[in-house]
Amino acid sequence: MQIDNLPPNFLRILSGENLAKLSQSFVQQLNLGQILKGQVVQVFSGGKALINFAGQKTTVEGQPSIQVGQSITARVEELSPTPVLKILTGTKTKVPIDQDQSKPGVAGTTSKSELTIQLSSRKNTPIAFLTKPELEFLNLSTGKEYSAQIKQTVNNTTVNAQLGTRNIQIKTQDSLLLKPGDLIPVTLEKASKGLFQFVQSDGPVIKKVNLGLIKSYLPVRESFGEMIPKLSALVKENPQISGFARLGSEGLESLKQTLQLLTPGTGKIPDAQIIKEQIGVSGLNYEAKVLKLAQENGLTGNRLDLARDLKGQLLDLIQQMEKQIAQKEASTALRGPLRETLQVLRQAVDNIEFHQLANQLAKQENHSLLLQIPNPFSHGDPTLKLYVRPQQDGESGKKGKGKSGFNLVFLLNLTALGNLKVDSHLADTHLTVKIHVENQAVGDFISSRKEELQSQLAELGFQAELTCCIEEKVVLDLDDELPSILAGDASRLVDVTT
Repeated sequence: MQIDNLPPNFLRILSGENLAKLSQSFVQQLNLGQILKGQVVQVFSGGKALINFAGQKTTVEGQPSIQVGQSITARVEELSPTPVLKILTGTKTKVPIDQDQSKPGVAGTTSKSELTIQLSSRKNTPIAFLTKPELEFLNLSTGKEYSAQIKQTVNNTTVNAQLGTRNIQIKTQDSLLLKPGDLIPVTLEKASKGLFQFVQSDGPVIKKVNLGLIKSYLPVRESFGEMIPKLSALVKENPQISGFARLGSEGLESLKQTLQLLTPGTGKIPDAQIIKEQIGVSGLNYEAKVLKLAQENGLTGNRLDLARDLKGQLLDLIQQMEKQIAQKEASTALRGPLRETLQVLRQAVDNIEFHQLANQLAKQENHSLLLQIPNPFSHGDPTLKLYVRPQQDGESGKKGKGKSGFNLVFLLNLTALGNLKVDSHLADTHLTVKIHVENQAVGDFISSRKEELQSQLAELGFQAELTCCIEEKVVLDLDDELPSILAGDASRLVDVTT
């Protein structure tokens, strides 16, 4: 949020007293949503005034109705390029119990125009407790789960973490099991009368990715559109697999069906269910499936999801073939080709694991996740790339309550329309779409079909807004953020515990 033209009851901080440079220590102590107590020292012409905030005399500008000697309560609405405050009225709030109420300017329960939150004595002090008005201002709710990144351990049950741009303190189940960089799910729970605190919820902890491990996978990195045809050719009519692997005809047939589902260039345009199934069997969620099965049924329940998962199928095949080599069930003449086949299968598993780690790193760094969908058309890149990133709280730049959503980017190469980049934002059922094209005629064609597209999306339950723009060149890729991350400081490397 950036406030240019100040509404009534808003103040912009200009400088210190007598136009002296504003104290950086004062600015650094400010946080969005923080509420300050001040007293008007002097009122100047032109909408300017001198206000004393906890001993810091500050020159402000705005159009509020204030008088010399008046006590005011103001909330920090903006931090840069210069702090902006909003004068509050009728505020009555308790000070969080973790704050030192013996310091000047702090009161327990306050009435109108009195201080509700003290100036922090440290820069970026983690938020431990929040009042209900503060939850509303920060667009937080008790019925929602958030993801926070661990910064440091405070004690056995408390950690400091980062939630979006805010530093917070979280009550955990066992902080000794957590490491800096881990992402944990948190919710807001009532701590005492009128106060709320962040508590670790029961969801999975995303461990910080070992960057050195990702580097070791780089030599086998390739898209799924390149990997799947190689595997299909290898499995089809291959005596090293069909003649010696003990998967049986049922297991091999299941593997072939999985590869067929993921094969590009089939000419069959997938619907939403097929795309969901393609992503589901790609192997990217294999460990999550194993964990879910173990938690629900102790690995004794229905293993259909695992049996149809590409990574699981490849691991089973590799295990059977390695066992045959070790037990010398294959003839000497076939062991060489068998080892070559094994090498291709292992590289495929490594490639899947590279993309798993890359997506986990993307979550950790708040970058876009890459979902690879087989291109149903025979021309162009065999892989259609869909980039997805959950929208962070406050990212829309609008004040007040908002709905969480997703930012999606589709990169398409179509014979008749050329390169297309489709930027989308989905919030609940509201979909905003901007289509980038390289040709004016293509842009006119898409614009002429705008109502038809909106009608089709409405049938699917989406309220859509579509626009189209012309660009000189539409690049069918997003900037690869991985190299810059891997080139970072070695101190970022942390072992992954599984």
